[in-house]
Amino acid sequence: MDVTFFIGNGFDIQSGLETKYSHFYHHLKDIALEDASLKENIIYKDIINTPDNAVKWSDFEMGLMELTHKCVSDEEIDNEWTAQNVSKAKEQIEKYLRSYLLMINSVDIKKELREMKGIFKDSFSNLLSSLPIARSEELYQILQMKDTFFNVNIIDFNYTTLFNNVYKTLEDTNFTPIFFRTTSSNRKVLLNKGSYIKIHGDLSKSINLGGSDESQLGPVMRKSEYNFYFIKSKLDHKIGDGNYYSSKNVINKSSLFCIFGMSLGESDKHLWEEIIQRMYKNENSALIIFQYEDDDQINIQPLQKETRSEEIKRDFLKYAPDIDIKSEDYLYLFNRIFIIYNSNLFNLYDLINLNEKNVVS
Repeated sequence: MDVTFFIGNGFDIQSGLETKYSHFYHHLKDIALEDASLKENIIYKDIINTPDNAVKWSDFEMGLMELTHKCVSDEEIDNEWTAQNVSKAKEQIEKYLRSYLLMINSVDIKKELREMKGIFKDSFSNLLSSLPIARSEELYQILQMKDTFFNVNIIDFNYTTLFNNVYKTLEDTNFTPIFFRTTSSNRKVLLNKGSYIKIHGDLSKSINLGGSDESQLGPVMRKSEYNFYFIKSKLDHKIGDGNYYSSKNVINKSSLFCIFGMSLGESDKHLWEEIIQRMYKNENSALIIFQYEDDDQINIQPLQKETRSEEIKRDFLKYAPDIDIKSEDYLYLFNRIFIIYNSNLFNLYDLINLNEKNVVS
């Protein structure tokens, strides 16, 4: 049985890396004090005038897509909002993003590698025991497991390399057991490594920033030769990495999906649609969303927890627009989504913080 993890920026943030969009927003403001060309960048000028949008990367990406609606024909050379100019402006912003992330990506894992590996192994082992026992029983019944192992696939959305650097040090096969803690079984399942996909590229080559499909583009950019530069799957194809094709194949053979540290934004809706289609076709499949909430008391507030869980499920299932929310099909999907709040899985913060203190001293 295949289980696929979607690892987002929440992992980096949890580890103490300053990878929030707001961090980059303030970094750009500092750069612009010395770089006159950045001050004239039409995307930067829009960014700096909309500080309220400095929240999530998915919001920034959708902001880029919205800006393409301002595009005019390249023949209107006196208008700065040509498709070519917007594309060049995006390229300059990405150059600064890459240099910023290279600066903060230098985490030395060697000193604490043994402990980091232990945290990752414990995290995989405790994955399902994070669910309350009744929910774990439900998940076990949904999956109808017959295999004694999970084939683990990772789809890493981060440009940074921290998760991959630790994960690749784990043994290739049977790197840790995982337990179903249910009322009827305490079954042990071994984990094997499957695919590892850096779906948005990485800092050693190119980064892939943009939206999900052409419907999010403005009409001029949609017809422009530059439109591929704003659609992540198209850019991936142009670069030749094949990450989106590989991810689709992984999703279509998986039975359990785990989304960790992601905002589930519109800029990646194509992938969320792929998960929903797979779950719709395979009744023995399920999704676990690991959700961070500012209120750390949410796990002991049943009413708030249940209300919030239903809201998160509805937010995800909005990517299944053809299914009526009152239909049996909707309920069929809704009941196979599980929410885990404020999990401590894969949390390297203390080790990285300790490592940095040791370097300073």
